[in-house]
Parts: sequence; structure tokens; C-alpha cells
Amino acid sequence: MHNHLSLKLILAAFILVPKAQAVDLVLYPNAPIPVANVLGNRTSFAPGFFSGSWQANATVPGQKQELYLPATALFPGFPGGVKISDIASISYWTNKAGTVAQPDWYLLLYTAKTGVGDTGSFYHSRLNTEPAYTGTPVLNAPPNVWHQWATNDASFPLKFYDTNRNGGIFSGIASDPTLATLQAGPISWPTGAPGNSTDYRPEVISLFSIQTGSCCAFGFNGLVDGLTITLKTGEVSRINLEAVPIDTPFQIRYASNLTAGDSVINISNNGANGAPSSGPSFGGGVGNICVNAYAFSPDEQLISCCSCLVTPNGLVSLSIKTDLVSNTLTGVIPDSVVIKLVSTGAGANFTSNSCANSAALPGTPNFPLASGLHAWGTTIHLDPAGTYTVNETPFAGATLSADELASIANRCTNIVGNGSGFGACKVCRNSGLSSLRQ
Repeated sequence: MHNHLSLKLILAAFILVPKAQAVDLVLYPNAPIPVANVLGNRTSFAPGFFSGSWQANATVPGQKQELYLPATALFPGFPGGVKISDIASISYWTNKAGTVAQPDWYLLLYTAKTGVGDTGSFYHSRLNTEPAYTGTPVLNAPPNVWHQWATNDASFPLKFYDTNRNGGIFSGIASDPTLATLQAGPISWPTGAPGNSTDYRPEVISLFSIQTGSCCAFGFNGLVDGLTITLKTGEVSRINLEAVPIDTPFQIRYASNLTAGDSVINISNNGANGAPSSGPSFGGGVGNICVNAYAFSPDEQLISCCSCLVTPNGLVSLSIKTDLVSNTLTGVIPDSVVIKLVSTGAGANFTSNSCANSAALPGTPNFPLASGLHAWGTTIHLDPAGTYTVNETPFAGATLSADELASIANRCTNIVGNGSGFGACKVCRNSGLSSLRQ
């Protein structure tokens, strides 16, 4: 189980559209929340949850996929916390190759510890519900088709069980309680101890979770999307699970065989943060980003850093040999490098025309992390015939951890402050470049 401390603050950063009675959340596999073993799928999504989904990715037997969402982040300020009795409905969508009876993503509700009768190390009760136990006929949920599972489905609602209280999937799916049954009064589990009755209604929900079972997740690649939780007060929280955007703020690639020829980087701004309505010659800056470049030698040393102002729809470029490795901090010119790009706003409101020191200050208030970055790079390979060829591919989007952000910012700060000019790469040019073999 992951540590859930401070998740309210972390998750709140992902709330995109707060409304009076709704929270719309978009989450990516690289979100800094408890999530494990998932990939983004860009080609398939649940109805109403454009434009992607999450895909299971357990690569080792015994692994499982899991996502934990604090109730306080989904329903901030709800008086007394969200209780089991407050829920009107919960639904989510899955899409998998197998039949209904085969493993699928399932939903769990964890309630807050009370200190009396807690059944887990971080929760009081854990209520599970799985698509396989809804009784849904195979024809109603065919393979490779999105299907919505809901607590308020008129024919085949989600049903709950509590294994910690011997309330397993006991006498068949017909006997498992629905949400309405849980809210109607105490539950006496048939396989539990005599007189073992549990009233779940007043229990405060701490976590909503979507998971797969560790017993059968290995090799499972089913999709999940569109978790919707509706309270009886009318408040709604919708969680849209998406693939990491191609224009993620953090991107990476390499360039090799620099002694044989140059490699280049071409960078553009897709206008994700706005663009001048009448073109760049009218009014001030709008949607401007700073693309901060960091070049690493193969032994992990940061050898140069700099930044480029990129306006919406603009094109700028860097030469690896001329701009990134001609003035290294170490004085050594490597034969290959790793290049990391971090895009930030040009000023807090993306209106500045200066990126001075932004490479040393990414993620700060004046240079907030920003989408909108698209970059392509070339590298040189030696083919089997002994001829060097040039290959161009897009930079790869990557997860930017807090430690990595701090590391590159601190090391670039040292270059700017203490490098005596060494390690400062050259300014981007306003044009595209192509590679030429020497």
C-alpha cells in the first residue's frame, strides 16, 4: 500500500474544471499520486471521456495495477466527509479481450480508521465490487467493447463484499448486497460469525480505488476509464484517465556518433497556452514558452544548459555540436549526449519575451511547467554497410519527478553562477536545421 499523506494537496493540482457542484479530474499515468503498472492508451476511450484511457501493464507475476483517490480531493469541503450513506451512484468503464467472468478492473471503497474494529492497517472497512459478480450476461458485455459498470444499473448493478469480515462472495452473486442494500441497514454476512452485523452507512470514505487482482493481473492488458461518483446532494466527481500528452513538459532523447557528424533539435510551440488572436505583430506576447535544454554526457554529468523562447507556432533549433557541446562545463566534448527538455511558461502568464535564467528556475512561479512543447531530434547511426545515416524521431515524453526537477535546476544554477561562462550553451536560432555527416 502506498503512502497517502498530503495527497489532497497533490491531487488538487490536477483539478482542471472546478464547478459549484462538480469536480472534473484528468489523470495521467505519470501523475504524482499512488498509481502503479499502468500505461496510457491514446486510441481508445470510454464514451464521454475523450481522448484516451489507461491500460494495465503488469510485467512481473504478482504485480497488480492500482489507483488510489482520496475522497477529500474529489469532494473538497464536504461536511463531515463523504459517508457510504451519501453516495447516489458510482460507475466506471472497462474494455478487455476476455468475457465478463474473466479478470477485470474492479472498484474498492476504503473507509477511515476509527480505532475500534478496524480491519486493515490504513482503513476501517474495505468494500470490493467486481464486474464478474454483477451477473451480466456475456452478450451484454462482449469482448473488446467499452462497458459501463454502475451501482445503479437497473438490471445488473455492482455488488459488494467484505472479505475481512468473512463477507466474501458467499452464496452466489444473488446474495451480495448492492449499494442500496448497504444503505438500507446493517449487513449480516451469512459466512460471518453469528450476530456479526455491520452498519456501513455512517462510515466515512477515505479512498476510492480502482485495481486489478495480484493473482491474475500478469498478462492482463484491459482498459479502464471514466470513473464517476455522484452524491445524493448532487455533487459529482468525474475522473478521466488519459495517456500522457505528447506535449508533456518533460521530454528526452539522445544523440550519438558526434565525431562523425552533427545532430540537431527542432522545437515548436503548439499554442496550448494561448496564441495572439491577430498574429504575433499585434499586441503583447501570448502563450509564449521557454524550452530549457540540458545536455548530459554519458557518465551523467550535466555539461551544458540554456533556454529558448518559443512563441506559438514558432520554430527554433539547436545544433548539438555547435550549441550544446562546444562550450561544456568540463571542457570535454563527448561523442554522445542525452538531451532533456523542460518547457515552462515565459513568465507566470506566458506573456514575457525573455527566458533569462529559466533553465535554472524551471517550475518556479515565474517559469511554471507548461505543455505545448513539440520537439524532434536527429542522431547518426552506422549501418551494416559501414555508412553513417541520419535518423530523426520525436523526443519522448517522460515522467518528471520532483527529485529530477530539483537536480537539473540546481546543477544548471551552478553552471550559471559558478561556471565562468563554461556550460552555457548557445541561444536557439529561429529556423529549422537538418543534420549533415562530416
